Amino acid sequence: MRLPNSNTSQKNSLLSFFRQPKIALQLLFWVLMIEFPAEAILVYISYTNAQKTLQSEILTKLEAVSERQTLQIEKYIQQELDNLSILSQVNDVVEKSTGAINEIGKTTEKTKLTQTNQATQDFFTKYKSLFGFSEITVVSPDFKIAFSTDSLLPVGASLRTPKKGYENIFKAAERASILLQTDFSDFVDIPQKSGFSLYGAAPLRNNGGRFIGVILVEIKQTSIAEILNDYTGLGETGESVLVFRKNAEVFFATHSRFKSQTKKSIPFLKSETPTAIYEALQGNRNTVIAKDHLGNDAITFYSYIPPLRSGILVKINTAEAYAPIHNLRNIFITIISITLVIVVLVAIRLADSFTKPLRALTRVVHRLAEGDLSQRSDIQLKNEIGVLAEDFNLMAQKLQDDQIKLTDYNQSLEAKVEERTKEVQEALDAIKSQNIRLNELNEELVSSEEELRQNAEELSSINDNLFKSEQRFKKLIEENDIGICIVDYATVLYSNQAAQKLLGYNEEQFKKISLTELVSPKFAPFLQVELDRYFYGKADRSRYELKIRTQYNSKIWVDMFLVRIDYEGKNAILVSLYDITSRRQAENMLKESERTFRAIFENIQEGYIMVSEEGKILMANQSLVDLMKYSSLDEIYQHNAFNFYADPHERTRFHTILYEKEKITAYPLLFKRKDGELIYIEFDKRIVRDELGQVRYFEGLIRDVTEKKKAENELRNAYNEIKESRRNYAYLLRNLKGLVYRMRVDNTEGKARQLEFVSDGAYELTGYRAKDFMDQRVTLGALIEEADRKRVNQQIRKAIIEKSAYELTYRMRTHNNQVKWVFEKGGGLYDDGVLISLQGFITDIDSQKKIEEELMVSREMISRQKERVERNNEVLMLLTQSPAIQLGKWEEAVSTLLQTPADYLGIDRVSLWTLREGVEPPMLDCVAHFEKQNNRMEIGQSYATFVMPDSYLETLSVGDSIIAPRVSKEPLLAVFQTIQKSVSAIHIPYFGRFGLSGTMVFENLQEEVNWQADDVTFLKSLTDILTIAYKSYQRALAEEEVLKQKQIIEKKNDDIIDSINYASRIQAAILPPQDIIETLLKDFFILYKPRDIVSGDFYWIGEVSGKTVVAAVDCTGHGVPGAFMSMIATQLLYEIVSRRNVINADEILNNLHISVRKALKQESTQNRDGMDVSLVVYDPKKQEMQFSGAKNPIVFFQNQTLHYIKGDVLPIGGEQREVQRVFKRHSFNIDTQTTIYLFSDGFQDQFG
Repeated sequence: MRLPNSNTSQKNSLLSFFRQPKIALQLLFWVLMIEFPAEAILVYISYTNAQKTLQSEILTKLEAVSERQTLQIEKYIQQELDNLSILSQVNDVVEKSTGAINEIGKTTEKTKLTQTNQATQDFFTKYKSLFGFSEITVVSPDFKIAFSTDSLLPVGASLRTPKKGYENIFKAAERASILLQTDFSDFVDIPQKSGFSLYGAAPLRNNGGRFIGVILVEIKQTSIAEILNDYTGLGETGESVLVFRKNAEVFFATHSRFKSQTKKSIPFLKSETPTAIYEALQGNRNTVIAKDHLGNDAITFYSYIPPLRSGILVKINTAEAYAPIHNLRNIFITIISITLVIVVLVAIRLADSFTKPLRALTRVVHRLAEGDLSQRSDIQLKNEIGVLAEDFNLMAQKLQDDQIKLTDYNQSLEAKVEERTKEVQEALDAIKSQNIRLNELNEELVSSEEELRQNAEELSSINDNLFKSEQRFKKLIEENDIGICIVDYATVLYSNQAAQKLLGYNEEQFKKISLTELVSPKFAPFLQVELDRYFYGKADRSRYELKIRTQYNSKIWVDMFLVRIDYEGKNAILVSLYDITSRRQAENMLKESERTFRAIFENIQEGYIMVSEEGKILMANQSLVDLMKYSSLDEIYQHNAFNFYADPHERTRFHTILYEKEKITAYPLLFKRKDGELIYIEFDKRIVRDELGQVRYFEGLIRDVTEKKKAENELRNAYNEIKESRRNYAYLLRNLKGLVYRMRVDNTEGKARQLEFVSDGAYELTGYRAKDFMDQRVTLGALIEEADRKRVNQQIRKAIIEKSAYELTYRMRTHNNQVKWVFEKGGGLYDDGVLISLQGFITDIDSQKKIEEELMVSREMISRQKERVERNNEVLMLLTQSPAIQLGKWEEAVSTLLQTPADYLGIDRVSLWTLREGVEPPMLDCVAHFEKQNNRMEIGQSYATFVMPDSYLETLSVGDSIIAPRVSKEPLLAVFQTIQKSVSAIHIPYFGRFGLSGTMVFENLQEEVNWQADDVTFLKSLTDILTIAYKSYQRALAEEEVLKQKQIIEKKNDDIIDSINYASRIQAAILPPQDIIETLLKDFFILYKPRDIVSGDFYWIGEVSGKTVVAAVDCTGHGVPGAFMSMIATQLLYEIVSRRNVINADEILNNLHISVRKALKQESTQNRDGMDVSLVVYDPKKQEMQFSGAKNPIVFFQNQTLHYIKGDVLPIGGEQREVQRVFKRHSFNIDTQTTIYLFSDGFQDQFG
């Protein structure tokens, strides 16, 4: 009977699936266990790789944007500086600037300073537009604004003025004037401008190369902003920001993409400044994920731009940067969820396809077990379950057939059984007894056979294993690279091939020799003793390194390992021999190498250093000690290597690069020696890591390249000069006025055939066009003056023969019959030594001839001027060395200085005017004057008075001189002219200890004088000497006054010292006498050395009730105040011990504290004086010592041991905050020899 097919719905299938869940759930469980982890791992790896790839792309993109923008900014700044350099060399600009600077030097009235020539304004406006600058400003050598297109920089203002915005402009102008090269400022904050400005500065030089001022330009910020506002590749939230540091604040040089940051600042503190901004301004370069300046989480690449002294930040918000990876994560989650649902459904379906036929088969089996043999399975599958169902049906059918046959047989068998039963029963009863016995014997036999069989199997297995083990052991020994021998007491029983190969003996030869014969005679006795120990059972195993002899009498080192074994029933020794000759040789070579390395290490000229990550010096050589100027290796080990770096920021950059590259060669650094000297070095440094990749230490070589650096600087300067010369030469070639030619030469005749090339400069030089020469209508030789032609031809032929260049100077007749001097330089062009052509250059030198003549005249003028300067210098030197000047002899110095310019420069009148102190308005008094005409000198009284105008005083106060070739045209001297009638004059200020002291006036009375610069310099030098003389005069007066005061002080000091000496005798009288101390103490010493004659430290000794009290007391103060305190303390101790009979150490101090506070009335006054005390009480009967201390300790030696007992932390007297001050008492026995020390801190305080 077959069960019908059941085509149930999906719902019924699921219900049946979960009713019998064992196999299905197991299948579902294992499917999920296999599929889900694999899928999760795959997704995790994909997600992680994608995240890393994305992050790497973002970092690369940010770094690329930063590099691009940095290069563009640096290129733009350099371009602007080049334009500025060109602008400063334009002749028209130099000429206009010179005029403006001269005008500012002459004009002092503010109304005139603000008036600017419109032509000058238009001129600089044109160049401002031409070069693309925002503003142009011209500054004089004393940093006053001579002209500016910027209304915020007024004409006449000084950049030195401490005005906001001026300081950075002034620094740039100052650097340009000192270094004489273009430079630019830091970002400038001018309040009237909306943003920050950037200024460039270049020196101005006149045609003679003399420095005349500085030209300043404001660089347009819009170009930098355009570079930074290029957000290509930065998405919606990315931006580039330029920041700079000013004092303790950070400013944004450009606007943020999302928020106006005009002149907004943040503090420059590591705790408050965003990490990227702080690190960028520290000169570092890296990427960070942190809060940005807007408070957003961002990925920021930061770096430092050295030319701008600013940091650049390129960032993008993390939300936008990681958006793709977040989307990918969501996609992965969705895919995993869908996959899990599909897998579960498929697993359920698959499990159901397996379990459904099994459940049907199970139901059939249950019915068959209940006795219904007609049940059959209807499973029609072509798999193992189908085969099982078919076999089950065959089995059921066979069981049903056997049941039918059995039924029939049972019916016929019942009768026969009854007949035979009786017979069988009888036979059975007879056999039964025998069968019982047989069964017993059979069981015993079976048991014995089974035991024998098991034993035989075990024995066979053991024999097999033993054979296999023996074979493996023999194979291991035979194939082993280590020599192995088995020896008895005398001979070698066995040796493997490695041993035979090592020693050169075959197996038979080995058996004829003993082990001791193989080793070196040096080791043979030792080895024999060891073999005896093995054979007598005193050792089991050991290992030695010995030298043995081979068959070929060569000696090798072996590592010998001995093990006692049982070999074929006898005691034997297993000997392993491993050749270590190479290792021993390597060790010897290593030792030699170490000795060599040590010699090199100690003698190399370069400094070697090994340091930890924290900068601790682990190893160094003597060269490094000498290089850094330390006294020894021990001293240099006590210092941190980080202190060698002159610039900590440079050290940080160096180590950042080192961590990236692991090794750096010849890195230039600036080191600071122990004495503070700075040296240039080159550093070869590498990182040494352990097996885990962690840094163990750094090591490197340091070379002093200071001299090399100096040579490089000199070479660089020379190169710059050469470069400048080449640039000038190229410019000259482009503008060269002259004729360049090349002519072909006949190789056989050596005659010129035809000109191959003539430059267009021929027309200006000769009046003939180049075509005239090329068509041979005229030749170069024909133009040479007849008188010079022969000499020219001879010099050219000589140069051709010598194959050298020729230089000729001759006269040439031009087309208009004009004769001019020309210079020709040329040479031959050769091919394998054969002349092919001549080429050269001819130029007009007529003007040069004239210049040479003018130069001769100029040289004569310079020579005369030099003689004049040398004469002036000689005069100044003699004046400087004059005793009157150096010793402050005022009238003699004034007489000499007034007469000198009249004698040397022919000045008509020289006068000296001094500023009257404490008078308003300020007035000048003429205290000395000299007139050349009557040779009259007057010194010592006021000969005239001059009320100074404010403008006159302001000019002199800042050290400026007033030079007036014509006095009537100088407004500053209008008032002075009413007193002193003169035509030309110079007013030069001189200064004393407290500023402006007066002026020295030089006048010509008859004619107008155009004062020469050398004469003005000479007169200023005279005024400087006058200033020196005046200061010397003031110093002499002050020294005289000081000497008087010193004498008064010395007299008073002598009186005070006499008084203190007398007080010292009083203080010595109250100290314990020597004889009393000797009666109380048998063995003692006292070190008492007052620093100030009298002392605040003293000692005291007393006796009461058979006990001795000793105290060392340190009172507040030194000298006289301390001595007063010591007298009070002495009296109080006498009162407490001798009169009140207080004999315990702590009670003495307690009473002393109360008495001091009472005596000094410290309860009601601000007095806080007191004393530190060490006090002991000695009881000779009990051999006991008491100690109490107020801040001072006791030290004693007993039984060769040092003992130290601290006193209480509070002093006697002084401020008391506690209710009651109680001192501790310490007691100890002195029944053995004891040395006790009581002391104050007064002795060591003398050195503090």
